[in-house]
Amino acid sequence: MSDVEHPDAPPGATPPDRDEALRLERRRFFRALAGDAVRTAATLVGAAGALRDTTQEMANSVLAESAPAVAPDASAAAVSAAPPGFRSPFRLEGDRLILIDQRRLPDELTQVVCESAGDVAQAIREMVVRGAPALGQVAAAGLALAAGRAAHSKPYARRAILRGSSNALVNARPTAVSIRWAMNRMLARYAALGELLDDGPAVAAALREEAEAIISEATADHAVMARLGVELLPDPGDRPLQLLTHCNTGPLAGGQIGTALGVVQALAADGRSVHVYVGETRPWLQGARLTAWELGQAGIPYTLLADAAAGWLLASGAVDAVLVGADRIAANGDTANKVGTYPLAVLAARHGVPFHVVAPTATLDGEASDGARITVEMRNPGEVTSLGGKRIAPAGAAALNPSFDVTPAELITTIVTEAGVLRAPYGPAIAAAIEARETRRPAPPPGPDAPPSPGDGDAAPAEADGLPGDAAGI
Repeated sequence: MSDVEHPDAPPGATPPDRDEALRLERRRFFRALAGDAVRTAATLVGAAGALRDTTQEMANSVLAESAPAVAPDASAAAVSAAPPGFRSPFRLEGDRLILIDQRRLPDELTQVVCESAGDVAQAIREMVVRGAPALGQVAAAGLALAAGRAAHSKPYARRAILRGSSNALVNARPTAVSIRWAMNRMLARYAALGELLDDGPAVAAALREEAEAIISEATADHAVMARLGVELLPDPGDRPLQLLTHCNTGPLAGGQIGTALGVVQALAADGRSVHVYVGETRPWLQGARLTAWELGQAGIPYTLLADAAAGWLLASGAVDAVLVGADRIAANGDTANKVGTYPLAVLAARHGVPFHVVAPTATLDGEASDGARITVEMRNPGEVTSLGGKRIAPAGAAALNPSFDVTPAELITTIVTEAGVLRAPYGPAIAAAIEARETRRPAPPPGPDAPPSPGDGDAAPAEADGLPGDAAGI
């Protein structure tokens, strides 16, 4: 890839000048997007198109030029001299979804083209794209692709295609409730149109619009979470704020901004001195490969940490707070996240370090009463017995490979969502946040054959704080 001048850089700018222009643009992006998101969060209904245009325009001014797209079966070539900046893990272009292949980072920046829901499900299953918020958005785009391909099919065939595609996407990563939430919302829109509607192009257009709305709302929601998270963290004065994170929660996992790492990026954009300890996250090394790469791209200081060294680090008093994301949060606040999160929460509680979960309301699962009801995905044992394609254990060694663990609610200091900062007791707060989520989404009322939305039920007032003005308590 050739080096591309940033549009705001002066003619003939040297690379340092261009890098400074990128940093200034990132700072303007976060401040402008966060402000707009807070002002519009309470009135998203009917604003999806405007949000989509605004957030995409701002994102385009920040995101570095994407790598060349390659077909799933094409050989991947390394991309050299990639320009710095934040990168979205996907983009929806016409009748195809283009994904950054996160398995190849940080050594290679390549992309995979998906032309069907089956391609998207395979990409999700094989970890081309991962991260709960991004998975929901990508799955919605995948179902929109299916609707486009079935636009001229008979109504009964189209219904079978869309229902089957939805099931395939949900089952690609069953622990990530954001996929199920996105599929329920997409199918509710489909049912409202009429599942046996003759006008297939109209169905395709409506589901494409719904997918784009899900993506644009997520961008605005993550900006709100970033600002709320910043307000929770202490100011240590004359030294950098020291944070510990696990797995990957930046733009690659979130779509445009990220969740826990979005808070870190907002801190840096505010000019605050921050340093991040990054757990390596065995066996896929999302921390070492992805979080470290994103922090380096953003110019934020970090130190990589072996997962087993986290206890020593917390005991030393070197950490001000732990920030993590979530793949699913049960009705009582028990939280499923990348395996290794639960030990961090235990250690943080032992040493009096705040433990904050940053996750959108799409990860809240009102149907799971507690963590015991969350399905933990068991992955291929070969991911544990090998590293980078090289075997590191004796041939035939048995291995256990849970992809997630569940952190009990009592170990969590706060859950930061776009609906506010939730605090214990989490049951009432989560019920109210789910109700707010279902009330504010722009999807039309579901038809008689639509699936139930997750988390329906009586809601009690949430113990939420942090949203200014009219946005508080949504």
